[in-house]
Amino acid sequence: MLPLVTRPHGITPCGPGICLLAAGTAARHITLIDPRASATTVAAMTLRGHTNAVVGLARDPHSTYGLISGSHDGTCRIWDIRSTKTDKEGVVGESVYSITRKSLEEEGKSDSKRVGGEGVKVFSVCWDKTVGIVSAGEDKRIQINRGEGVLSSKA
Repeated sequence: MLPLVTRPHGITPCGPGICLLAAGTAARHITLIDPRASATTVAAMTLRGHTNAVVGLARDPHSTYGLISGSHDGTCRIWDIRSTKTDKEGVVGESVYSITRKSLEEEGKSDSKRVGGEGVKVFSVCWDKTVGIVSAGEDKRIQINRGEGVLSSKA
């Protein structure tokens, strides 16, 4: 049996003053890495919620704690790294908001997800302070969503 190898698809630094790197993986999660930690305890937290590979990451320009991820499951998820729970695998984060591709809603399929995000995979995501959340996908569209006021600004 071959060992499971998880390769990062997207890497982005978290907000100013937070010494973490976020790495999206084909294993459907995001690993927050503390480069200051020892080699045995590099992963500081895992963010779970996607159902396919995480291929794009960007910081929230309005919050130190915000992050957005784009995935081949056809969604972009907004994360607040303060929103955590502890389970058997340690500290795990959950998304605070999920954005689906508008092309699914136009087809009337927003309630039924396509298997593996077929036809609506997100390929890239950016969170711009002026424009908002911009994502591009397999549906050959660029989607823009407002990104203001999504997370609490409290420290």
